[in-house]
Amino acid sequence: MLLKLALVCLGNLVTSICCIDVTVNSILDAEIKVASSQLDKMNLPLNNNLTWFFDFTTQPHYTYTPGAVVNADAATFPASTNYGMTMALINLGPCGMLPPHYHPRGTNLWWQLRV
Repeated sequence: MLLKLALVCLGNLVTSICCIDVTVNSILDAEIKVASSQLDKMNLPLNNNLTWFFDFTTQPHYTYTPGAVVNADAATFPASTNYGMTMALINLGPCGMLPPHYHPRGTNLWWQLRV
């Protein structure tokens, strides 16, 4: 009985921590990827200031309690396409922690801010 309860809890945990970003502008992402030069990229609709600003707090998964991870990557922030990086805002509520994980194709660089 205890094993079944543990498996149910583990299943709920795994489904609750899956992070899949939905692409907001797949056409612009594709155009950036095939641009031959930086000048070609500048002729795309990336020339306004709002394109280069990502507001983490307006994203659909942003919350503080119990915590959330909001990613700014090529899917959610087209200006970061082809740079091979993801910026993330991680909010941990009281007694919160990140589950153990690894990044097979990247590394983490952390800054901790206390608000």
